[in-house]
Amino acid sequence: MAHEVRHSWQYQNKDTEGFKFKISSEQDFMRTGVKGGFILKVEPNFPDTVVVLVKHEGKYTWYVSEKELWIMDLLELDNAFRRKFNQPEVTETEADYEEREGCEILSEKNIAQFQEAMKEYKVSYTELTDYFNLYSEVYLDGVSSAVETSFYLDFDNKIFYSFFKEPGSYEQFVPTGWRGIFEEDVQKVIPENAKRTECVHADKSDYDSI
Repeated sequence: MAHEVRHSWQYQNKDTEGFKFKISSEQDFMRTGVKGGFILKVEPNFPDTVVVLVKHEGKYTWYVSEKELWIMDLLELDNAFRRKFNQPEVTETEADYEEREGCEILSEKNIAQFQEAMKEYKVSYTELTDYFNLYSEVYLDGVSSAVETSFYLDFDNKIFYSFFKEPGSYEQFVPTGWRGIFEEDVQKVIPENAKRTECVHADKSDYDSI
């Protein structure tokens, strides 16, 4: 079940409908003529739900989920709002999402815990390309089928890449010892071997009730 967005800084673009395409079952997907039917727990719906790549211990994992789940330092985000409104800063904060409980400051120290909590949001790159290709065929007359990646978290090198072109400045909220980088050219950063990863998420039967 998708989570309610609670941050007041949520970007709203009323001129953009976003992805309204819903693949409700493997049969529905197969009827479109695209091979390899699948079901995503959360569909890409920029700018609300986004595609994210994670590198940890040399392994690449793709996710589709709400973008707020990937704000690395929630304490710094909380204090940034407090400074803006002349409120006293705090030394602790609470996560709005259960997946981030205990990982309010996401880093190499707790990424394993967070990835376990996020396992239902895993997808393969093949699933992503199939989805974007299908969306392009149905809604865009085949104009563009590129996978729109918003964030790349490299835990091995402690770098947070943001490709998010809407308001947010997510690269500013990284833990101590990390670098946050805004990069417009996704292809310049995403490694080619990351696109060969296969999906390791739950079985399709787990999503039959969604």
